[in-house]
Amino acid sequence: MSMAANYPPAPNKMVDFDQQVAPYTIDGGNFKSHNGDNTFDANAIYFKYTKAYKVKVVFFPDPGENFYGVVDIYRYTMITARTANFDVRPTRIAGTNPVAFEFYANPYYLDLQVGFFEPRVYKGSFHLARIEVTKELEFQHGDYTRYALFLARRARDMLELARQGLFSGDYGLCMHFSRLSIELSLKMIFPAFKEESFQWVHDLSKRGVIPPKLRKQLHRETTDFPLERLLWLSQQHIRSDRTDFYGDPESLYPADMVVEHPEALAAQEDASFTHEKCMQLVEMKLKR
Repeated sequence: MSMAANYPPAPNKMVDFDQQVAPYTIDGGNFKSHNGDNTFDANAIYFKYTKAYKVKVVFFPDPGENFYGVVDIYRYTMITARTANFDVRPTRIAGTNPVAFEFYANPYYLDLQVGFFEPRVYKGSFHLARIEVTKELEFQHGDYTRYALFLARRARDMLELARQGLFSGDYGLCMHFSRLSIELSLKMIFPAFKEESFQWVHDLSKRGVIPPKLRKQLHRETTDFPLERLLWLSQQHIRSDRTDFYGDPESLYPADMVVEHPEALAAQEDASFTHEKCMQLVEMKLKR
């Protein structure tokens, strides 16, 4: 199955997402891809954006029918390029209930200025009635948002690598990337509160890394943000020896024989929880 985009968006299938207020509905045959990839049928709707948004895409099955198939949300890096990436990776879904995905449309990524995304449905999928695309929030324009969304993407990518390590049985890698995801998620606190710098350390629970003034401001403005719990989780996954990544070179004992499944699962769940809570903070502080 080919995952590559061969052609840029077709101009007659373009929606200016910046101008959308109400949810945009795609139905008929328009939720099939039009990018020249024979994995898909013709027709598509491409969404163009120049600002940063949180986006929700919902796939609705036909009433009374059981939808089954594969969907994704594809991001084009620029209108003239032939390279792209996924905002939502190819996902197999089935059932009679709508299935929703959320992601961040981020024109700062790779200094795009203008971005494009496309909800897609793969050949062999059946009983899909429509797709609804909603602008859930718009972010403030500027350097703080740019850097916060950079950290958010890095943290999400590390979380995805942690999940891959968990599913493949490489529990050491799962632990390693979970730790990095926790660290990067916590560092989103700084641009969220428009702090211009932070120490380059892995353990944010160390004294002075989060200044007392910032801690007080965070507690004052976000009474339900679990800062102490997140910092405690970070401490649990900081290991100076990094045995989960390197193993033990002296005894030639590989890392994939050190970490067991319950430890890796707990680390991945902690990383997912930390990323979710820190993104909620970013959304609250940097929404327009």
